[in-house]
Amino acid sequence: MGHAASPAGTPDRPQTVRSLALNELAGNLQATIEHLNAHRSQVHSKSYQDYAAMNADLAESLAHTISDFVKYAQIKTQFEALSQKLELPISGQ
Repeated sequence: MGHAASPAGTPDRPQTVRSLALNELAGNLQATIEHLNAHRSQVHSKSYQDYAAMNADLAESLAHTISDFVKYAQIKTQFEALSQKLELPISGQ
């Protein structure tokens, strides 16, 4: 997306944050599936249904966050290109 390389081999922070969030989401989903498989009688309990609904809400929220981040990165790339074209300084660089 036009991100500058991270200094001295350090991981790209936004990519790391996304990876951590996706790993957490995947872990939650995996735990939900494993629990359901091990305790099929609980699938109709209110607590389990609330847990599954909250997991879906987390996934939706993460999808929106990633979408917003991608949009931000695209706009930032365009802003930086215009700044360079106009020979204006770019804050933070």
